[in-house]
Amino acid sequence: MARWAICPQPLFIPPLRDILLDKTGRLNVRRVAEPQCGTMEIDVDGTAQGMWVLDGHDVTLTAENFDKFFALAPDDIQPEKYHILVTAHPSFKLPNDQYHIYRFPLEESGRVNRRFSELEGDGTVHCYIPEFYQEISFFMAYGADNKVSIERINHATGDSPCHSLSADSWELSGEEIILMR
Repeated sequence: MARWAICPQPLFIPPLRDILLDKTGRLNVRRVAEPQCGTMEIDVDGTAQGMWVLDGHDVTLTAENFDKFFALAPDDIQPEKYHILVTAHPSFKLPNDQYHIYRFPLEESGRVNRRFSELEGDGTVHCYIPEFYQEISFFMAYGADNKVSIERINHATGDSPCHSLSADSWELSGEEIILMR
């Protein structure tokens, strides 16, 4: 089934268009990146960025299987500063959540909190530390098989393996989940 969306604000004439676009954001943070309304098109072929489903499951999103899906995407409001992981998978959500959004402040070098679009298909493990959650980190790798491996790591406050271990020692434990497009 095809899904279509448009940004309605540009359809208005100035000054109403500018007033509406100036309100695009979340709480007191306004989206300034183009396109100003954002985009639904998040898949970047050949990278980890995009919509994913648990390996071996139907790729049609329904009310019964939404917990099998993951989004690895730029933040909708500040895509130049953050990337997000969105899922309802039981291993990744927090207590009392139907789904969860983890936000990662982007780094420009190294293997911590890199843009998902920068993960190459060589299986290199990257580490992600979500903003606001000091007891959770994630290992993630994008393989030559075009699948993403991701593992949630619970740890003591401030003791993320992203900082406490050498990047050369990062490896998936066998408890990771595998995602496909």
